Amino acid sequence: SEGSDRSSLSLSQQDEDMITTVAAQQPNTVVVVVSPGAVLTPWRKAVKAVVAAFMPGQEYGEAVTDVVTGAVGPSGRLPVTFPDVENEVNFTKSQWPGVGGFGIFRTATYSERLNVGYRWYANTGVKPAYPFGHGLSYSSVEYSALQASASQVQFKVKNTGKVEAVEVPQVYLRFPEAAGEPPLQLKGFGRERLGP
Repeated sequence: SEGSDRSSLSLSQQDEDMITTVAAQQPNTVVVVVSPGAVLTPWRKAVKAVVAAFMPGQEYGEAVTDVVTGAVGPSGRLPVTFPDVENEVNFTKSQWPGVGGFGIFRTATYSERLNVGYRWYANTGVKPAYPFGHGLSYSSVEYSALQASASQVQFKVKNTGKVEAVEVPQVYLRFPEAAGEPPLQLKGFGRERLGP
């Protein structure tokens, strides 16, 4: 509900059962997840694709139909990490949902500091189900001619597939441990439409 956080990242047992039952009968099953955030996907290897629609708008049905049928290539990237298991980051009660008080009046301690989300995964080496920034298309791309200086990064992106692709290059910066920063930080991204 809007008044509280979800108690877990799992779908309902009824949803889980339906997905696994359908996937067992139809190898080309595509699961479209409508959710306010990350969900657990224990059935992901049994389905052909997972589309994270998050909280879509009025034209959602048309948009998903276009992507699933191939009329439009998928080009979105995950704005959050989808963990492999519940509480993969090992939150303590003081971190989430907080201690003392009740409901929204609890006190949460952010002892993880800047190592949240994809930064936590980079810092610990834990492999999630789907990382922040993950996304696929119906084509393939190749990166080349990487050049980096203190102030910019340049590279070429080429569509090596047979259909149009929309690629979202992401540039991450890795800091030395002595800097006291998370080890990996997203510093830039773009969106490129590439013909075959």
